[in-house]
Amino acid sequence: MRAKTTRRGLARLACLAFALVLAVGAGLSLAGCKQAEEQLIRAGLTQSLDALKNPSRESLEPYVSQLGQDGVSRLEGCGIDVYDLAAHVLKGFDYQLGDVSVDGDTATAAVHVKGRDLAPALEATWSGFSSGEGMAELVSAYQDGGEAAVAQKLLSRFYENLDASDAQVEGDVTLDLVKGEDGWQPTKDDAQRMADVLFGNIDLSSLESLV
Repeated sequence: MRAKTTRRGLARLACLAFALVLAVGAGLSLAGCKQAEEQLIRAGLTQSLDALKNPSRESLEPYVSQLGQDGVSRLEGCGIDVYDLAAHVLKGFDYQLGDVSVDGDTATAAVHVKGRDLAPALEATWSGFSSGEGMAELVSAYQDGGEAAVAQKLLSRFYENLDASDAQVEGDVTLDLVKGEDGWQPTKDDAQRMADVLFGNIDLSSLESLV
């Protein structure tokens, strides 16, 4: 078990809950005037961002399926409840939807977002396990239950540190949307833009190797 891999994995676990629900407007489609398209985008964004604001099994279930069975199985294999993870990471998330501008099959939407600052909890968790005693605790967990036990140990401590912190972050994000056969969709960079504001520039490009 490499320390660098453990730290990177913890950071990816922290941002996973957000990445799940950024499929803005998926499945929504409406042909019509520019005003109607703006209303459609606003409705789709509101639906997705409300799922972040009020995370529950019911609100997140349509998005969790986008992970694919392999992704979900990997998490479940480590004893990680995706919905519990979302509830902790997204507690206190809020947003204000600003201007929406449509230009043909492309659009932009301004969003002001705020939420928990994960950095202090991540650093506190890592610091707690980077000492000789803390690392020995992880090694013991690994010997007893493998990677699943280590993931549970890390996540449990992370939740404790997160709940003990009142640190928050907020900022403005401009989302770029493209209209396709399935309606308005975010670009690949939109998730990273949100993560940059909420999660301190955590890289979402490697979520497939989360666990």
